Amino acid sequence: MFSMRKFFALVFMVLMWVSSAWAADYYVVPSSNGEKIKYVKVNTSGNGTLDTSQWTNATTETTLRALLTNEDNDANAIEDNSIVYMQKGTYKPEKSLRITKSVKIYGGFSGNETTLDARDITTNETIISGTNITEVKNGDTLSSIFYINPYFKEGGGYRDANDWQTNKDVTLDGLTITELTANIAFYGAGVRVELAEGNVIVNNCKITSNKTYSGNKRGSGGGVYIYGGILTITNSIIANNEAASGGGGIVVGDSSSDPGGAKLKVNNCTIAGNKCGVDGGGIFVWKGSAEIENCTIINNEAGNNGGGILIHQESPSTSESTEVINCTLINNTTTKDDAVASQIMANTSTKLTVTNSLIWNQATANLIYIGSGVTSTFTTCAFPEGFELDNVTPAATVATTWETQSSRLINRYSLRRSSHGLQNRR
Repeated sequence: MFSMRKFFALVFMVLMWVSSAWAADYYVVPSSNGEKIKYVKVNTSGNGTLDTSQWTNATTETTLRALLTNEDNDANAIEDNSIVYMQKGTYKPEKSLRITKSVKIYGGFSGNETTLDARDITTNETIISGTNITEVKNGDTLSSIFYINPYFKEGGGYRDANDWQTNKDVTLDGLTITELTANIAFYGAGVRVELAEGNVIVNNCKITSNKTYSGNKRGSGGGVYIYGGILTITNSIIANNEAASGGGGIVVGDSSSDPGGAKLKVNNCTIAGNKCGVDGGGIFVWKGSAEIENCTIINNEAGNNGGGILIHQESPSTSESTEVINCTLINNTTTKDDAVASQIMANTSTKLTVTNSLIWNQATANLIYIGSGVTSTFTTCAFPEGFELDNVTPAATVATTWETQSSRLINRYSLRRSSHGLQNRR
């Protein structure tokens, strides 16, 4: 008879075998569900190899790109479902950090932790600086600080379109992504996402002081550019980025290989002080869909229209929409003399829903513009005193719901200290 003692002995042997198999190459945190962890240090105290199974032999700044991109086909570079722990400090890679695998990259470590819960992202700031990136290829530029794209392949070169590595999930958490300002970035100087399928999560990050330039009529997304897939940005700051064209802070594009279009979700973020030469100082929804919730969009500037948000759906579909929920848009501006919208502009056939939000500027004129064919709904929103439905042009062609008496709304609602939206005083 197979006794319980034999059963437990067999279980013990299996567990010991599994443990030794993992321990051969990687240090694995028990709560990580088998995900393999790599350690990265900014200084040179590590051995500089890619055998990054613990802090004592963590890879260094010089091999960070090789760890993530694996252009040299190194056996110790990241595999799908890897985790990267990054020590505090400033990293200055000389080339874009291209990611083709499913990976989670976490900053905020002092350099001796073995669990994610032990890090402190406030004390141990982990900065990825673009000041040393000078990469230009074939007369074009593929430079962003983080470039998430299944088009690249290990060992260098590019995949054919039918060989894209789809369904990739990437997390960037606890990082400051900053200072790519050289004239080498066309799209998304801070973070550029091009996925046929997959999810990218940016959490607890600062994406600041990056810049795209206008070569070949491009230059969009000073901070972030998404072109296909799903990008979720939470608990982050997108600030002081600049785009020569559209979207000083964020651009939502679209990919022909992703029929559903790009999808952007932004929650509990501050989008501030971004600038662009054309449209959408804070956010430019060019194609795809956007859901913006619990955000402050403030002091952004557009050279043309939509200092806060601009929605211009090129070849719009019925599935594409923009939702603004529980947000504050305040003091966004345009520099064009005849601009028609400083805070929000939707000028092509699309759906716009704005709920429980404060939309404010010193001047009530040209606050919002809703173009012909746009279906828009504004519910429980507050505007400056004197702002009326007639300020939205053309009013006659828009299916718009307003709560009237804006001065009463300002008195009735106040900003919560813990929230970006409005709180009913009743």
